[in-house]
Order: sequence, then structure tokens, then C-alpha cells
Amino acid sequence: MSSAQFAAVRPSSDQLFEPVLDSYGLRLALVLGNHAADGQCPFFKAALCHHCDIGRGEGAAFDLLTNRRRLAWYREHFADVLQSTAHLVIYNSGSVLNPMEMPMPLLEEVLEMAREQTSIRVVSFDSRESFVTAARVMTLANRLRSDQCVRIILGIESASDVIRNQVLQKEMTDSGIQRVLDQLAVAADSVGWDRVGLDVNIVIGAPGTSRDTAVADARQTASHAISRSRVSVDFNLHPYYPSKRGLKRFPDHPRCSEQILAESLHAVLDVPSVRRPRIFIGLNDEGHDTAADQADSLQTADWIQTFNATQVLPQNPDRYLQFFQRSGTRERSEIGTSGFAHLLGNAGASAQLFEDVPQLRDQTNETKAN
Repeated sequence: MSSAQFAAVRPSSDQLFEPVLDSYGLRLALVLGNHAADGQCPFFKAALCHHCDIGRGEGAAFDLLTNRRRLAWYREHFADVLQSTAHLVIYNSGSVLNPMEMPMPLLEEVLEMAREQTSIRVVSFDSRESFVTAARVMTLANRLRSDQCVRIILGIESASDVIRNQVLQKEMTDSGIQRVLDQLAVAADSVGWDRVGLDVNIVIGAPGTSRDTAVADARQTASHAISRSRVSVDFNLHPYYPSKRGLKRFPDHPRCSEQILAESLHAVLDVPSVRRPRIFIGLNDEGHDTAADQADSLQTADWIQTFNATQVLPQNPDRYLQFFQRSGTRERSEIGTSGFAHLLGNAGASAQLFEDVPQLRDQTNETKAN
């Protein structure tokens, strides 16, 4: 009996992401099974990437039949949601662009599903840097509609080689990152600059940083990506939490506080850029947070969902920090509870708010100028 026969068609509750709002509108993330040995990311299996356990997978390697059944399950379970989804995000506990982890026939079916949904404008694919080539990205873009954008999610985590490779042991070289940026530019030059982009993952407050250096590391990482990329760069900010492997390797390193997250967000937005990046603060730990009960200030901070949807911040930095400090006591200012409730009822509103970018950019540039 093959291991794939033990793989679950229905994802576990920890890997079943509920739709949320981001700057495009409704965002839906789907987790497919990994086809590599034991269903694990090869880097996880090699005892690398110590800051997260997501590469652990689902306990068994998937095959094409099982993953096709999961995709069909998603289609049925999210039938209504898919009709309104603007941003589709594809994960597989590893690298979606590695054919050994996600075979091309399965990826073709994912692309077909995305192409069929007229509401989907952006499709993001999670991958390690070695599997990102111009040819693969062009294939993705050419399999989608001409009005859809391909974005590659790259877990740079930190621009510091010491933090990224010595502390976290990502084994992601600076030259490897630059190669991805170059390959994306080649693809964009072929299929259109508005059809290819990069989503950079940053771990906020990661091991190797301290209360005094975490914000500067986030800003440096954002600057590192923006200054070197010819394609548009957006960011996924992930506040550090202790997973099993993280707790074992970094037993004394604290989880990211709400204050550090808020200051880091402001620092990332303060990085000079021709195009204001879209930012998504991700809190879903896929069940790997060993002390999730201690994260209540982040999990219940409504300002995070509000920011993800609207990208709107108070203009004055002092008021900005006070705004986030108050969020822990569930007080509201600037946007308000009713405003976010309205967005939940109208996913298109969040996309429209960000499409009014001139006002948002003006606010950002005025803050920088001051």
C-alpha cells in the first residue's frame, strides 16, 4: 500500500484557510499535498529552515490522484467563494514550482481552475528560489488569462545573510535571490510587466534579532528587495512564533510582540519606492504555534485585518503607534469596527480602496517628507 493512500483528501482544520480580505479583495489560500518523500519539503527533511514547521507536510506523500481529489474537494467546498475570489494563493508545504513536489499535470489543473474564475486577478505561488525560472513563470502566465498576474512568493525572511543562513539555516544565498529577481524580469519582459511580480516573506522578530534590531531588520529586508527588483514587490509579514523546531533550537527567543509588528510595518512602508507595496500580515500558523494561547494580542487585534483589507494607516507616526497600542484594548479610531464589518460584506471595497492609490501614495510620501 503506497503512502499516498494514507494522504487525506480533505485538508485538516489547521491547513484549511478561510477566505480573508487583502488589498485585491477576497483572498483564498489553498494547500495541496506535497509529492516529495514523506510529503515533506526537502529542506525540512534535511533539517534546515529552523524557524517553521510548515515543511513537515501532512504525514504522507501525495500522488496525482489524491491531489486531484483534494482540488475537486476545494472546488466544491469553496464553490461560492471562488466566484468572488480576487487573489488565489497556492501552497504545498514546500515549493509549488518544484516538479518533484508538484507535478506539472497538477499545476496545469490549478491554473485551469484559476483561469475559469473571472473574478481572480492575481495568483501567487510559493516556491524556493532554485525552482524559479523565467521559463516556468512564463508558462504560468501563458496558462492564465491575459488579465491575470502571476506572483512568486519567496521566503527571504531576512536580508541578513547571518540571520537567514547561519541562524535560520535557509541556505538561500544572496546570489540565489538576485537570480530570482533577474529571472522574473526576463519573464515580465516577455509576458508583460503588469503580469509578473514578487511577494517577499519577512519574519518579524526572527531569531537572530532582538527588541532593538527587529524593526531595522524588517526595513533592511524590504529595502533589499525593492531596490534590486525590476518587477513589483509586495510583502507578507509573518510575526515570529515558536514552532516545535523553533522552540528546540531557540528556546529563549520570544515571540514577536504586537508593538514590534506595528513598528516593523511602519518601517517597511517607509522604505523609498516608486510603487507603494501591498502588504499582508499573515497570522495563520497551520497549527504549528506551540504557545498559541500567548498570542492573543495579535490574534484578536482587529487592526491587522483592517490594514490587510484597506492598507490605510494614520498619517502621523505618533498617532499611528498610539492607534496600534489602543488596538490591544479593542478601542477604535480612524477606521472603526463598522467600517471593517462593511468591508467583510463587500469584498470589492478593499480592492477599490487600494485602487485609489494616488491618495494612499500621497499620504505615504507626505509622511516620508516630514
